[in-house]
Amino acid sequence: GFRTPASLATRSAAIVAVMAIGLAACSSVDSPEADSPSSASPDEGKASAALDAGLEAHAAGDLTAAAVNYKETLKYDPKTQ
Repeated sequence: GFRTPASLATRSAAIVAVMAIGLAACSSVDSPEADSPSSASPDEGKASAALDAGLEAHAAGDLTAAAVNYKETLKYDPKTQ
């Protein structure tokens, strides 16, 4: 059926959250030292751009590209929710 932009945004946000949880669970980081100065600092601009690209790809039905962009989002800012 027809989905409104709001329902697509809600669904996309839910999928992003599930992917973030799954990727965090599969992370190779085993200790709380992950937030140490030696870890990469978040790049919110790149994370935001990747998230926007993922949401656009998802809305267009390109789930493969969306997943790639969601992973990029987490690469630039692992704490993105």
